[in-house]
Order: sequence, then structure tokens, then C-alpha cells
Amino acid sequence: WIPAAVATGISALFFVAAVSLIGCLCARRRLDVASDCIRESCAVMVAMPSLLLLPVLDSLCYLLLSAALLLSLPLMLSSTEVSSVTVLGITGVFRQFHLSVADYGRLTALVFSCFWLQEVIGAACTLATAYSVALW
Repeated sequence: WIPAAVATGISALFFVAAVSLIGCLCARRRLDVASDCIRESCAVMVAMPSLLLLPVLDSLCYLLLSAALLLSLPLMLSSTEVSSVTVLGITGVFRQFHLSVADYGRLTALVFSCFWLQEVIGAACTLATAYSVALW
């Protein structure tokens, strides 16, 4: 049964290679367009190396926004009503938050605004890239 398995594996490899070759031949025009796009984008990067800093700036903005969210959530939760919980006869070690409807609304608005600001930052970076490439 080993020669049959080897023959099956080799025939499967030939089949995959043939399908890949046919796909490449059928998509030759698309591959030419894609390689032209890559060639032009490399020319833009060589002409404007400052565009290489844009993803770093984008990541830095995302990091600062995430830090602001992580710092503001505990601040918002600290303003809610807290009560102690008794576990195994010990009171006061564990705490329980009692969130009101307004607290849920504030938390929802904070999370939504952080997601919205992330999209604004991404759109601004995309606009800066598109504008500088259009000027080039």
C-alpha cells in the first residue's frame, strides 16, 4: 500500500501544480497589473521615505488611545457604588460594583468613542497617504 500512497501523493502534487499553472496563465493580465502597482508603490516609497513613518505614527496614536481607555475605565468605575461581599465568613476582602443605568451609558459611550476615534485615526492616515501619493 506504500507505493500506492506515494503514487497518489505525487499525482496530487502534479494536479496542484497543473491547476496553479492554469490559474497563473488565466490571471496573467491581473498579475501584470498587480506587479505594476507594486512597482509604482515602491517608486513612491523611494521618492518619499517620510511615508515609512506613517504606520509608526498610526500605531503610536492607537497605543495612546488604548492607554487613555485603560486609564479612564478605572476612573469611571471608581465613581460607582461599591459594597463588600462576605465569603466564608470573611467580610470586606472582596468588593462588588453596583452599576446604575447611567454608569452603563457612560461606559458604553466611552467604549464607542474609543472605537470611533480609532477609525478616525485610521482614516486620517489613509487620507494622508492618498494625498501625498496624489501630489507625487
